[in-house]
Amino acid sequence: DPHCLTRQNVQGINKRQVKATYTALSCLYAAFHAGDNISSVPFYINYSFLRVIFCLKNFSKQSGVNKVLFFDIEAGDNLCSLEKYQVAVDFNKRNYEKYLLSVSQNPELRSIRSNVVRTYANSLLQNFEASSQIEHPPYHHLNEAERLMREEFLQDSNNVVDFGNKTHLLCRILIHQKKYAEAEQIIIPCGKKVLRVLGREHSVFVKLFSIHLQIRSSL
Repeated sequence: DPHCLTRQNVQGINKRQVKATYTALSCLYAAFHAGDNISSVPFYINYSFLRVIFCLKNFSKQSGVNKVLFFDIEAGDNLCSLEKYQVAVDFNKRNYEKYLLSVSQNPELRSIRSNVVRTYANSLLQNFEASSQIEHPPYHHLNEAERLMREEFLQDSNNVVDFGNKTHLLCRILIHQKKYAEAEQIIIPCGKKVLRVLGREHSVFVKLFSIHLQIRSSL
């Protein structure tokens, strides 16, 4: 179907065409994700990725695939990659509020809580970092990011990667607040656990080790 990547809705096409369109978009999505570890991605690639994410979200909504909130999380991350920080903050705040309203009715959504919270908190932090050179940077964004991540730390997490990622984000926030001693107390036990379970070559341990060096140099 030559129109599969530009189709706006699934009305008027049969289930086979819907599946083919969704599969094509999913393949594009996977291809864009393959570039996650590339240090510098051209803006047009990120814009194209964002378009694919919104197309997938649209098809999910119309075809009954329960992945709308998942694609909203992806879009929120992508907006930060595009340096649209304030747009990302507003978008991720709506997703967070929508999640809080939805989770009571759909308990299965609890499994993505960490991603929703971390995406919102990360956009707040990145918006602060991008504005840190102006006369009155948005400290309220930094404080809100800290509140979100402290609440997230109270949630049990058996996923070591998730635990390492949220520790890394909280420590970045604490560094901006000059709470270096507290950041070190938090990162040391996490780093040991990540090292034991994932090994020193894993990307999560590498970034924890890097930020620990940053904390140590500031003490």
